[in-house]
Amino acid sequence: MIEVTGLSKKYGSHIAVRNVSFTVNDGEVLGFLGLNGAGKSTLMDIIAGKLQPTSGSMTVGQTVKIGYFSQHSEFPNTNQKVLEYI
Repeated sequence: MIEVTGLSKKYGSHIAVRNVSFTVNDGEVLGFLGLNGAGKSTLMDIIAGKLQPTSGSMTVGQTVKIGYFSQHSEFPNTNQKVLEYI
């Protein structure tokens, strides 16, 4: 289980993520949709532990393993498909 409560991330005066809350239970799948610049990657970086939120909290269950393939990842073999690489 992952429980996110009131997550926000600011860069100076720019608010990238504002007051996001949700819970993901066992067996559920989560997707983020939004326009470019809406904060999807920033939110995923927070969930993956790559960024710290400006405010809010996140609780991750002891048995949860987060796998995150960033949009900025580079493939060692450009002929491979994403699933083959993972």
